[in-house]
Amino acid sequence: MIEFSRPVPLADVDRRPVQRQIEAEPAERALLAKRLGLAALQSLTADFTAVKRRGTIIVTGRFDAAVEQVCIVTLEPFAAQVSGEIDEVYSESEDGGDNGEVDIDPDTPEPLMGDSLDIGEVVAQCLALEIDPHPRAPGADLADLEAPAEPEHDPAHPFAALRKLHGNS
Repeated sequence: MIEFSRPVPLADVDRRPVQRQIEAEPAERALLAKRLGLAALQSLTADFTAVKRRGTIIVTGRFDAAVEQVCIVTLEPFAAQVSGEIDEVYSESEDGGDNGEVDIDPDTPEPLMGDSLDIGEVVAQCLALEIDPHPRAPGADLADLEAPAEPEHDPAHPFAALRKLHGNS
């Protein structure tokens, strides 16, 4: 399921460059937040241009998002801004090769399937790449955390016998 779908017919790009601004609706943002592991996605907008050149579709633009992530230090949600560039190239050829194998060359344009390009999905993938996988709230520092206090004499503790051997009982 594509949470944020904004298809652009390839026939439109054939005639002239397509320039648009798109924005995710609240329901789309909720689904995208779940997919991307965010506490919330407050906003997502993008401006893009799609142009055809020599059998390829070139998509350029920019996106901006307001996200809410959970800090890995405090485990509290915090707000952050995520922005990024869109610079993607797609091939109109659906040829996957004679043997059905996929070539993973970063210089080879991704082949398009069908008669449209889903810009919403392109934006969602670009956003996913820009989200901090280990988010920390501003000012959160591991050094500020206190280790939990160890009980003085806990006979049920699995290492209690080792403490006795080292004279720390």
